Amino acid sequence: MLFDDFERTNGAPREFGEGLFPFLNRAAGPYWQSVRDLLSGWVSNYPADHRSTLVARFQRTDERGFLGAFWELYLHELFRRLGFAIELHPVIDGVRHRPDFLLSKSGRRVYLEAVTNYESQSHSADDERLAPLFDAVHRIESRHYVIQPDARQIANVPLPVDAIVDELRSWLATLDGEPLSTQSRAEPAPYKWQMSGWSLFFRAIPGSDHAAEKTRAVNVGAKRSRASDEARAVRQQLAGKARFYGRNLGSPYLIALASYRPGHSSEALLAGLFGSASERRDLLATSAHLTTTSNRGESLWLTSRGVRYQNASAVLTAFELMPWSVAHSQPWLIENPWATHPLEIELPFDRFTIDLSTGEATALVTGLLPYELFGLAADWPPGREFAWPVTDASRSGP
Repeated sequence: MLFDDFERTNGAPREFGEGLFPFLNRAAGPYWQSVRDLLSGWVSNYPADHRSTLVARFQRTDERGFLGAFWELYLHELFRRLGFAIELHPVIDGVRHRPDFLLSKSGRRVYLEAVTNYESQSHSADDERLAPLFDAVHRIESRHYVIQPDARQIANVPLPVDAIVDELRSWLATLDGEPLSTQSRAEPAPYKWQMSGWSLFFRAIPGSDHAAEKTRAVNVGAKRSRASDEARAVRQQLAGKARFYGRNLGSPYLIALASYRPGHSSEALLAGLFGSASERRDLLATSAHLTTTSNRGESLWLTSRGVRYQNASAVLTAFELMPWSVAHSQPWLIENPWATHPLEIELPFDRFTIDLSTGEATALVTGLLPYELFGLAADWPPGREFAWPVTDASRSGP
């Protein structure tokens, strides 16, 4: 059993420091019950001899353990519904590591390795300093808005939490005072707070009276803007998985990457895979490679020495996928144009491909509707339009 069996009465929003599993396990209401039911059903489809290990990973209090287990469960259910036979952790001759899955369909085989990309652990000290403020902000009541904090610059001096909350309440009072009939659904300009090296921004996300409590409940933590090399993070994460198997697989090899790094984007993913060539058509033409002597623009597949990691056939990616967003979160497939073993199997995902004869990069939208694939209603979970708003960005890709 994935979740405990008891009567839930605690419908409070998730606190900043509260783990994802403890929150989902205690959250009351039909919205969260439908999420628990979905995950429990997916776990029951997972091979019985591996199920207890997966459940144990889910039930860890740290967020990384939960998200890693969820990503593997999501992939298992995704490919099961696409009609693949799935073998877990197949043995590879001459290799100590085992891929997560071996997918088989219509006489073709694909090895799949799941990987998750997180924000650096070095941010934990910042989390501790910010937690009291974020918890206080999430408890602020507003008739029409939900507050989303964003720490742009973090200092070592304490934050005056009570004073900031008072300022936010005064700001919200000016917004809430507008008549509903004239209130636009457009998001107002953020409230800025700066002092003693701190730089904080607070977004006021519009919502109805009924929506506010539910929306606040799924604000699973504030995103913080940081000047970091996201492309390098992608390259390093994927290279580690590509090195595991070398040329030993003899079949297509798909790396599935779920990114939970704040601010991560498809542009960072493409730069991590193709480097500066992702913006240079001439560098993607046949036999071309980077001419720089620096590794700054190098990528997973293309370097100053030419093509590498040709064993990695493609990357399947999702950004900030959560259990309550599976009905509308669209995975993207990016194929390796230099792959030793191309996928050569039909997958219905939106994709990014490169024509090596011209260097032309093409994004293909297949029209896959995830909620139909998973057998869910278009408005799943109940009240989804309030708790997890779906925008055009949720279908955007490279």
